Order: sequence, then C-alpha cells, then structure tokens
Amino acid sequence: MAEINPVTSAMDLSRAVGPVCSQEFSAWLMPSVDHMKLISDTVESLAKKWGTLNFEAHLTLFYGNCQLDTIPIDVSDKLSLSTVPFELKLTETKIAFTESNYTQAMYLLFELPQQLQDLSSQYSKLGFEGVGGYALRKPHISLQYSNFDLATKEGIRAELLETFRDIDAIVFDSIKLITSNNPGESLLVPQNWKDVSTFQLRGK
Repeated sequence: MAEINPVTSAMDLSRAVGPVCSQEFSAWLMPSVDHMKLISDTVESLAKKWGTLNFEAHLTLFYGNCQLDTIPIDVSDKLSLSTVPFELKLTETKIAFTESNYTQAMYLLFELPQQLQDLSSQYSKLGFEGVGGYALRKPHISLQYSNFDLATKEGIRAELLETFRDIDAIVFDSIKLITSNNPGESLLVPQNWKDVSTFQLRGK
C-alpha cells in the first residue's frame, strides 16, 4: 500500500479525490530526511536572499502525459516495493546553472547510473509519453529558479559550492507523484504543482 495517501490504484485515487490528472504528471525522486533538510534550507535561504521562489526540492524521474484518471499509481507503488533507498553521486561539477533565461537556473548535478535510467524507463514502457520527448539525460535537483545574469549566477554558484563542499552524494528514499492543480497548465510552473501520492522505497 502506498504511503501517505492510502490508495493503490488509479480507480481508488479517482474515487478518493476526484479527477486529478489533466494532461501532465511528474514522478519525483525525493531525498532522505537529512539530505532533504540541507537542500530545503538552501532553497529557502536563496529565496529569502534573492527574492526567488521557495519550492519543494526534488529530482525529476519522469515528466509525462496521461489521460484523465490514469496517473501511474500502480507502477509507482510496484517500483517502491522493488527498490531500496539508494545513493546518487554528484558529478565533479556538483553545482551547475543555465546561461539562458530558462526557469531552471541553479541545480545540483548528478551522475546518470543505469539504475536511474531503468527506473525512469518503467513509465515510458507502460505507454506514458514524455512531455517534449522527455528523457533523463541530466539528473538534477534545482535549487533556485530565476533569470539572473551570468555574473550573478557565478557568484551564487561559488556560495553553493561552499555549502555542499562535504557532500559527494545524496540518498533518495521515496517517489512522489505530482500533477497540476490547474487542468491544462504546465508543471514547469511550480505554483501548479499538486501532490498525488508518495511511495517510500521499501524493497529488500
């Protein structure tokens, strides 16, 4: 049975909370409690200092399309039953940022092991279509959404490298499903995020 939200199928979910999926859903990997506190505190600190958005940190495992009431509850629950909490190593770059005006401005950058690719592919194998040809190429946890200039981003990156100086890997211990609280609105906008259910990784 899924953790937090006591439903195990799309039908149960629909009966419990009504139609929940408009067009997009996202499956997130969530850091363990200790690592989540460090990352969340960092996001909050950046938000206060720079006037940017404070949001729930996560690693996007899959970002896809679904039809009404077909959010992949069952596959997420099965994945959680067969997967133990695991560690992902940060790349040598550790902290990266985009030089364009894309909303994802600053993030922790991870290596891409086969295990992570296999987890992500479980959704596409079941017919869920990735938005915009989504593929897990650069696994990351965003720390700040903004449109700062290059010099400002470089300064923020230097501060973050100090914050995460002793962190070489992050432990992940759950999968969270997200959909939009505004039907038809994109999940690229954090204000549209709506929790569906969280599944603790409890494989043996």
